[in-house]
Amino acid sequence: MPYRQRAGAPPIGVVVVGMMLHEVVAQSFLAQHRVVLVGASENPKSFGNAIYRELRAHGYEVVPVNPNSEIVEGDLCYPDLEPVAGFHRAHRTIRHLNGSIAKAS
Repeated sequence: MPYRQRAGAPPIGVVVVGMMLHEVVAQSFLAQHRVVLVGASENPKSFGNAIYRELRAHGYEVVPVNPNSEIVEGDLCYPDLEPVAGFHRAHRTIRHLNGSIAKAS
C-alpha cells in the first residue's frame, strides 16, 4: 500500500529536517559537561534527585536550581537561574536553535 500523507501534515522532508534538528540539539546538550538541572531536589526519593545523581555519576557537572532547596547532595542549590554563570549565553543559544527548528517545520 503506498504511503498517503494525511491532510494538513507538513511535507515528509520538513518532518525529517525537524527531527534531525532535534537530534542535533539533543547531541549538543549531551556533549556539554555542565548541565543546569531545574527541579533538582534534596529528597533522595524524588525524580529531581535521581536525575541529579545519574548525571553526576556519568561525569556531568550539575548545577542544581530549586527555590525550595539550599543544598542538593552536598552542593549549593540556586534559587533561580539568574545567578548561574553562563546561563544567559546558553539561553540565547537555545532561543536561536528553537527559532531554527520553527523555521524548518
